[in-house]
Amino acid sequence: ALSALVLAFPYDVPPAVPPAIALLARHSALSPAADAIVRHTFTDFKRTHADMWERQRDLFEREQLDAFNDIMVSPDYFC
Repeated sequence: ALSALVLAFPYDVPPAVPPAIALLARHSALSPAADAIVRHTFTDFKRTHADMWERQRDLFEREQLDAFNDIMVSPDYFC
């Protein structure tokens, strides 16, 4: 349901979306299936909001934006 809420506004960020993104990010660690759904949702969100992202990211609180970025940025592994 939260994924549907995030994806329901492909070119806009209503007030309910940033908290939904943060909640999805927290639940991505529950299982591999949950992680796949969250990553797919965030990838689609990023794609549809790319043109206006410079303005729209200001609608997120720092913690919400960090949660989104933590999922979207692949970790670097060093040997």
